[in-house]
Amino acid sequence: MTKRPDQIYSIADVPIARITIADRLRDADDDHIHHIAESISMNGLLNPVTVARTTAEGTAVAKYKLVAGLHRIQACTHLGWETIPAVVITDKTDPQLRILEIDENLHRHELSPMDRIRFLAERKVVYEELYPETVNGKQANRGNRYTNLEVRHRGEPLESPHQMPLRFSLATAKKLGIGERTVQRATATYGGLAENWHLIKNHPVSQSPTQLHSLSKLPPATQLQVLATLDKGIPNIKKVVDAAAYLNNKKQIWDTVEQSNMDKFLIKLNNAVHKNPDWIKLWVEMNYEFFVSVMKELADSDDDL
Repeated sequence: MTKRPDQIYSIADVPIARITIADRLRDADDDHIHHIAESISMNGLLNPVTVARTTAEGTAVAKYKLVAGLHRIQACTHLGWETIPAVVITDKTDPQLRILEIDENLHRHELSPMDRIRFLAERKVVYEELYPETVNGKQANRGNRYTNLEVRHRGEPLESPHQMPLRFSLATAKKLGIGERTVQRATATYGGLAENWHLIKNHPVSQSPTQLHSLSKLPPATQLQVLATLDKGIPNIKKVVDAAAYLNNKKQIWDTVEQSNMDKFLIKLNNAVHKNPDWIKLWVEMNYEFFVSVMKELADSDDDL
């Protein structure tokens, strides 16, 4: 095991059977595992996984939990490896380990836009747990400062011994090399989608940051209606804003019918059916969602269309 005196980690070949895999941010993808296994079989494992030691130094049988490298460790297991090269961390708190896992994922290109905003939102929660003084402008109200050593114990060292921890969005933007506004927009977008994220993550809109942002502005119940509308393949309704406008127009039409004389509406509809069946069939096809809603409202009525 290799370790410098000033390091809080070491490099070692760790028995895979002693590594616990639990509470992952995302599930493993079987196709990706097989792809990595093929690469490893040809080139070896170029990047060690990251694990945290869960037993004290000197313990006869050391145990670990996986921090980063789910696909790599499963690929090596698939290849029949019993040990795996690993970066072994021994002096990090659970929130710090969580941020390591999040950042490892955020630096990968294969993340979907939905996973990316979810991981950024998770990073915000953990970061503000580590640095509660950065929440909602609390920095400005703090008179004390932290030494580099004190902050390093909680997370990353500061650029100056007298510098306050940066607000989440700025610290994350610098860490990932992206704009602060991008971080803010991502966390706000996920905040609007959190209630339905498990349904949204497998929908085609999850592949578009713009569509996700538009969807996040809608109430949770409307979000589900929009997804259902997009799934119907209605002509000219390809985007979230299109589906939302369609639903809003349908509601306005229904409200108009509600406010009018329903008897007159039913008489006109009945006359139209008898005079021109083909026309009414086309009308129903073009206004199917509205037609279904009318039928549901009349389900308990004795009127016969």
